[in-house]
Amino acid sequence: MLNGLEVGVVFDSRQLATLILFGCILLVILAFKAGRAGAARVARSFWHVKVAVPLLLYVVWLVGVHWMAAEVFGIWNGRLLGESLFWGLVAGFAPLFRMVNSTKYPHPFRSLARDLVKITVFFLFFLNLKPFGLGVELLLQGALTALSVVYAVAMHTQQPRARKIAEVLLALVVLGLTVYTVVWLLRDGDTVDWAHELRKLLLPIWLTIGTFPYLLVFALWDRYSLLFGLLKLHREEDHPTRRARLGLVLGLRGHLNDIQDFPRYAYLANGARTVGAGWQAVRTFREERAASIAKKQADAERLVRNAGVVGVDEHGRTLDRREFKATKDALLWLANCQVGWHDRTGGYPTDLLDKVSSSFLRHGLPADHGISMTVNADGQSWYAYRRTPNGRVLGIGALGDPRAEWFYEGDEPPADYPAPGGAWGRAAHDRGVDWHRST
Repeated sequence: MLNGLEVGVVFDSRQLATLILFGCILLVILAFKAGRAGAARVARSFWHVKVAVPLLLYVVWLVGVHWMAAEVFGIWNGRLLGESLFWGLVAGFAPLFRMVNSTKYPHPFRSLARDLVKITVFFLFFLNLKPFGLGVELLLQGALTALSVVYAVAMHTQQPRARKIAEVLLALVVLGLTVYTVVWLLRDGDTVDWAHELRKLLLPIWLTIGTFPYLLVFALWDRYSLLFGLLKLHREEDHPTRRARLGLVLGLRGHLNDIQDFPRYAYLANGARTVGAGWQAVRTFREERAASIAKKQADAERLVRNAGVVGVDEHGRTLDRREFKATKDALLWLANCQVGWHDRTGGYPTDLLDKVSSSFLRHGLPADHGISMTVNADGQSWYAYRRTPNGRVLGIGALGDPRAEWFYEGDEPPADYPAPGGAWGRAAHDRGVDWHRST
């Protein structure tokens, strides 16, 4: 009994199968020394007071949300205990960690609310109306897990055939589950406790919404702590006073994105001594950030407007700059990798391009990146280049000293290693006009 209500079966067969499979995977991981070491590091990180206390308070808050749902709103009872526990084990802590992952989720509350109303949420609820027996669920979920892994690996390693096969098999499984559920509803739909099923559908929605007040307080504490911690890294004479920090808090007004972005402009608060100075630092930060955003937007519009346009501007910069930034970012990354290899081995490897080519995707280049690289036989000189969509060639290289980078820009690929004059520039570190631009 729970609050005078009968507690039925805690987990259904589908939930139980999920937990069993998770436990099996965990046991496999712990069977290896590296897995045990990794698990130990994760466990130790949770014992840190800055992690353990927020997590413990979060659990207490969730218990309070359940109490209100049962006693005040009447939308929770003991029959939903399994649903609540499963939500807590599988998805309950995701909103908390989403708060601290500001790079991936710049608008965490908005993304959480959007996830609650996705059509997939209602479709999964429909498919979960009638789970199979435990044995069938174990086989089914094991197969789904294997197919999902194959699909993820095929996506990462760019194997379209394997990805397509996995997609088709996953679609067939979903189709089979859909047909099974529809047939079951047509035959035994009158036995369904629809009031209970509606409560099951609504449970993750009101639980997630119920976490919002706690998540807001946690996010403010987390981001302000990070902000003030970063400010302390400055020189002591640049530390803002307590009154100035109060001005920062008042000026930022609890806007999570502003608190997250301010550290990049923290120099504006250097030496601030008063509440007004802290407030003014926030005003200046917003103005400079707005100007930066406007510049990026103008650059993006210019990129589209000048696509296919032949010629240069009044500063001699190429007008059609498609993929210039992605090309330069990829070449600079390749140069950084060459620095690391040269420091470790004393020479430049000839196969480095094959080792790092997959990383060019995150810089914005296509899978067929088009970068060419040449390394001298003695391993002490190298250069690489890429022809951009408008035909302009950008390159980078080094002679001996890996940190003395040379930059190339021309209409044709470089014919030899870096040398003073011409398209390679006057000396190492000398960047031409097309290398100077951020786009």
